[in-house]
Amino acid sequence: MSDVAASSRIFTTHVGSLPRQVALLDLMKANIDGQDNQAELDSAIRQAVSQSVEEQVAGGIDIVTDGEQSKTGFFFYVRERIEGFEPRPGAGYAAFDAEVEAFPEYYKHYFGEAMLGGNLTPFVPVACTGPVRYVGLPQDKIRYHTCYSINEGPRIHDVPFIEFVRFMLRINASNYSFEAGNVRHEHEYHLWEQVKLPEGKRLIPGVICHASNTVEHPELIAERLVRFAERVGRDNVIASVDCGFSSQATYRTEVHPTVIREKFRALRAGAALASERLWRD
Repeated sequence: MSDVAASSRIFTTHVGSLPRQVALLDLMKANIDGQDNQAELDSAIRQAVSQSVEEQVAGGIDIVTDGEQSKTGFFFYVRERIEGFEPRPGAGYAAFDAEVEAFPEYYKHYFGEAMLGGNLTPFVPVACTGPVRYVGLPQDKIRYHTCYSINEGPRIHDVPFIEFVRFMLRINASNYSFEAGNVRHEHEYHLWEQVKLPEGKRLIPGVICHASNTVEHPELIAERLVRFAERVGRDNVIASVDCGFSSQATYRTEVHPTVIREKFRALRAGAALASERLWRD
């Protein structure tokens, strides 16, 4: 991502996770259930990654990812690959617990219907139990993401971004990804009028929502990007999504794959509009 700042336009990216094909999900499920199909699964993953990258490029994504096609779930992957974390079944998050308590009828319906998407692994939170360090990775190779949740919900108990943005900027990363397309947080671009972005750092604000099937208009996306560019500099902004579209390997994602593709096209169009306005001189 080092050449982004030298460009004459706003680049696009996304947080990472994208829906998996049913055939891949079936192989993953069989593997988890104990079937000896690793070679077939590895081949399917390679094919899925290649297809995912091709689709991202076709949709106008400049900085692509592997779509997290090999991962069965975010928390499961952390436990499997990184030391210093352990599962905490039943552990809650205070703000989210407050949401559920405030809207019991909504979440009873939500958990009973919307989240029955056939996740391959249980959604078990993890807790950090030891020091976690990036060893041997330069800062310009690290980007950090923070979000409030992966679901659609009222969000009235979300922690204001201003309360932890300064802690976020102390993390050893060169690019910071966060929710800004979520309407509970869209107004928070104003905080960059009082918080200075350190030299050599870039923002990756989410300007399309990961938990809504409404496709944002390119004009709105452009407005959101220009707001950030006017406050931290046009070279320090990359257009992105609030969060991943499929942090868990599931047969039914909250946002339909066809809608995700349209959202990506809107993201590209919005970034182009913002670039025209920011580089017109």
